[in-house]
Amino acid sequence: MKFLPYNPEQAYLLPPSVKDVLGEKNLCFFIHRVVERLDLSALEEAYGEEGRRACAPALMVKVWLYAYALGITLSRRLEERVREDLAFRYLAGAGQCGQRLLLGRESDRIGDAADRRVRARSQHRL
Repeated sequence: MKFLPYNPEQAYLLPPSVKDVLGEKNLCFFIHRVVERLDLSALEEAYGEEGRRACAPALMVKVWLYAYALGITLSRRLEERVREDLAFRYLAGAGQCGQRLLLGRESDRIGDAADRRVRARSQHRL
């Protein structure tokens, strides 16, 4: 036979480990490790118990940091990448929150809380 087997309907199109596909040195894994070490309590405190369940702040920070590192600043472009790009899907937990939540009030709330924290730290150092 001249050709390798090809069956896009197979059970697994990718190996079970994302690192096998992207390689362990991919930027998304570095961002994941860095964000996991951050104290995100200020972001978490910005959320109340009422209303629908929100995306985890760590997920939001990882996706937005990775996007900015790649020069992606438009929300529609980010939505597309979360849907189609394996590294973004990894950081977004396979899109569990849904692209709309990543791009709506959730990201505004994360950004506002992060801005307040950065301003407070910079004023404290002055």
